[in-house]
Amino acid sequence: MDRLKTLINSGEEITHFAFGQSPFPPPEVLVEALREHSQKYSYLPIKGTLELRKGISKMHSKYDQLNMDPEKIIVGPGTKELLFLILNAFNGVILLASPTWTTYEQQCNLAGQIPLVLKTDETKGWKLTPQTITEVSSKFTFRIRRKGLYGKHLLHILRKFSTWIKFTSNFYYSFLCATAGTCYTAEELEDLSASCRENRILVISDEIYSRLTFNDHYDTMLHFYPEGTIMTNGFSKWASVGGWRLGYAYFPPSLKTLFDAVYKSASNTYSCAPTPMQYAIAQITYIKYNFLI
Repeated sequence: MDRLKTLINSGEEITHFAFGQSPFPPPEVLVEALREHSQKYSYLPIKGTLELRKGISKMHSKYDQLNMDPEKIIVGPGTKELLFLILNAFNGVILLASPTWTTYEQQCNLAGQIPLVLKTDETKGWKLTPQTITEVSSKFTFRIRRKGLYGKHLLHILRKFSTWIKFTSNFYYSFLCATAGTCYTAEELEDLSASCRENRILVISDEIYSRLTFNDHYDTMLHFYPEGTIMTNGFSKWASVGGWRLGYAYFPPSLKTLFDAVYKSASNTYSCAPTPMQYAIAQITYIKYNFLI
């Protein structure tokens, strides 16, 4: 990324597909809010300020008809950091759809995980299907029962236990997939949810581009599989503030153990998300809520 910026600054004509940088300026009301709170410097709660988490909850209630408990939301310095902490705390097999964002696989490796890649194809719009999930789940379960271990991949994962998550005899999967330029329909998500629920798959739904659909609407996995979906999101795309580094993750009540693990990891890594940015975004999502209407 640094080399790419150097080439661009030197006048090279670069067609850049690797980074989702918005070409538009941030909303002026957000810039003014940051100016107003730029002198704030104290450490904030690890999960983020309550006002910001309430604002995030209110925003998703208005636009997505989601009832998100602010106490189940954790704010971090970008969704990238939160995704890594989730992967690092998760004990299980990671299913990674391909093609996908390059960082996912690299983060899995940094967390000591070796993801199992699920191939998609153009004829299905580069989307996962319930058949793909069921097929890989049945094969994986069969190999565990008949052979005990799934080769070096599973052996590597079994050696890496989290101090906060109790390992059970059941195997949980985590599915991670960023957009390939298309959106899943409600019917597709409903079918995927049924397959994930049947095969006990935990879903990490990275919805950072959710506010940028052409018809101002998108369907989220949380509508169909609320008990097994972690949703990550942020402000870098729709609000054009990628450099502010402010993202968040929502965990359903059923995944409290994983939430607690990520919370403890956050306490021992980044401590809190940037203070002025938290106050600024809380101002437009919670205090001056009319901006979003």
